[in-house]
Amino acid sequence: MKIELRRVEYSERMSQKTSAFTADLYVDGRKAGTVSNTGRGFITSFEPQDPRGWELIQKANAWCKELPPGVYRDGSEERTYVMTLEDYVDDLLDEYLKQRFRRELERSFRQHIVFGADPDESYGSVKLVNPVEALCSDENGRMLLTSCLAEINSRFMQEGERILNSNIPGAILKAAGLQERQYVKPAIAEAKPRTPKRRSGKWKSKRI
Repeated sequence: MKIELRRVEYSERMSQKTSAFTADLYVDGRKAGTVSNTGRGFITSFEPQDPRGWELIQKANAWCKELPPGVYRDGSEERTYVMTLEDYVDDLLDEYLKQRFRRELERSFRQHIVFGADPDESYGSVKLVNPVEALCSDENGRMLLTSCLAEINSRFMQEGERILNSNIPGAILKAAGLQERQYVKPAIAEAKPRTPKRRSGKWKSKRI
């Protein structure tokens, strides 16, 4: 059985004890209804769009209960629980939010140097006046970027953290004194520097 959330609308401002959202619920390609949570710690609720939608929701819930038990940690112990459609939908929402967050994080690579141990938990960033791609395109920019990376490594990065940008060439990362364990594998080919140009060296940092 295929269970999907479509047209997800998430509100970070309204999310307090739980994630506040609304979405269309699809079961095997057919819209069964809508699903939502107020964000105040109450259960996720389902609203079928018609009698057929209610049947699909009931079948989906029965199917979820046949899945392997869910697992959660209670202190030092792991406990299990019977999976339900509500739990399944909550897991789908969590994955949706993670993917959305990662897309936003990757967009920030354009003009930020981002670092951290687990970006899903927290990360630090340094905003550059010029985009990373522009800095990589000439020798002066590469020197500035190298200096900035070295400064981040010495002043801001903590043990276990690494540079998360995948758009910085490995040669620049290594020139900044970073070891392979201190940065993600670059996804950009080495570019041949153009004629040097003067650029501003201003930058500022923040931790999220």
